[in-house]
Amino acid sequence: MGLQHHIFIDHTDLLPQVAPPVMAFITLGKNYIHYNILQQDTKEQLFVKTLYTSDGNIGQDEFDSLLSDTLLRNASTVHLAIDTAKQLLIPTSLLSAHNHAIYFNHLYEIEKEEEIKTQQVSQEITELYVVKKASVSYLTNEFKQLKIYSHSACLLHTYFSVINQLKKSSVVFLHSAHDSFHISYFKNNELQYTQSFGYKTPADILYCVLNTLQWQQAAMPDVAVYLTGFSLQQQAIVDILTQYMEIDTLQSAHFANISFDIQHFPIPILFNQFSLISCVL
Repeated sequence: MGLQHHIFIDHTDLLPQVAPPVMAFITLGKNYIHYNILQQDTKEQLFVKTLYTSDGNIGQDEFDSLLSDTLLRNASTVHLAIDTAKQLLIPTSLLSAHNHAIYFNHLYEIEKEEEIKTQQVSQEITELYVVKKASVSYLTNEFKQLKIYSHSACLLHTYFSVINQLKKSSVVFLHSAHDSFHISYFKNNELQYTQSFGYKTPADILYCVLNTLQWQQAAMPDVAVYLTGFSLQQQAIVDILTQYMEIDTLQSAHFANISFDIQHFPIPILFNQFSLISCVL
């Protein structure tokens, strides 16, 4: 199976001949690209599309498909979140201003063609994440105004904004992509654990959830599990998880003071995009 695509929203036929200024929001994974185009003034969703491939990585051809979008090319600002497994959290008060690589010792090897960036998740927590220098250089050259974020930091930022409204004492957030998933565990509204993993089958995700709950000594009746994501195996993930636990999903009703248009926007499916936009706006 080659490059696939799905369009969730397309209001571009309603645009005037002289299109208004727009902003673009892109999440870039190893084998997927999700992107939204918002009108700059009204924050209306004009276009929402996903590109993905199940048999390889995103390459030059996939980028060419992305860059062929005229509206995207003309965006005044492009906000791009990178989905990378090489990331970790540091208390902001303890973060060194100079030697970020030291925090990755014994966890990940930072290669010469990679660089470390930072993003503040909350007032107390900063994420360090790794990106490829060549990719950043390429994207910076392609887009007029590019701002880079971390996919996992945006997810966490959004979880922090909703955790106080959820009733259970223990909460697991799961967000899946085509061959990876992100898990975060909160207890009494405090983050206890977060990590990204690759997976081959839905059973891998189930194992990770059960292992996390056992490690955290969380009793299943006290746990709420929220699943979001866009994966070719999404229904199979739901089917296997619901054999062991109740599954819910995050909706617009969970969030107060949303400053952008979410009408017809599939928050449970493209929660990564919702999180990116929430981080920016």
